[in-house]
Amino acid sequence: MILQHLNNLTTKRIILASSSPRRKEILQKIGLRFTVMPSEFEETLDPKSYSHPSQFVIATARGKAEEVAQRLSQPGSSPCPHIVIGADTCISLEGQVFGKPKDVDDATRMLGKDKAGGYGIQGLGGTLVEGIRGDYYNVMGFPLHRFCQQLALVLVEERLVS
Repeated sequence: MILQHLNNLTTKRIILASSSPRRKEILQKIGLRFTVMPSEFEETLDPKSYSHPSQFVIATARGKAEEVAQRLSQPGSSPCPHIVIGADTCISLEGQVFGKPKDVDDATRMLGKDKAGGYGIQGLGGTLVEGIRGDYYNVMGFPLHRFCQQLALVLVEERLVS
């Protein structure tokens, strides 16, 4: 799906609007060349104002990407990127969204309720996981499969238009 497009992506300026080491690692594993530029987007969206946790995550990811794209489009900034990747994750259980733990005590509190968000599946937290339905990388912090599908579609459309 994305393999046939990787050579075309070498000519694109790609920005990862995140400081997440997990997201950087995942994208590097597929051979994507990009620059990391953490977003300064204020993560103040209220998850309760969205009908589903996925809508909240998409809105947050979009906000991160748009903030970086806007910053890069200012006069005097480096050349505008072709692609800005924004991402976010959340944990939800029975309709309640759990964000990142504020500190060790908060993570302990989350785990004490056996709720995710305070651990990483690729480490010790993996001992708590019995199974996954879907994309392992999504659980790590980046929906790699969906990203590759969407990027391939954009690249095909771009080729048809240009």
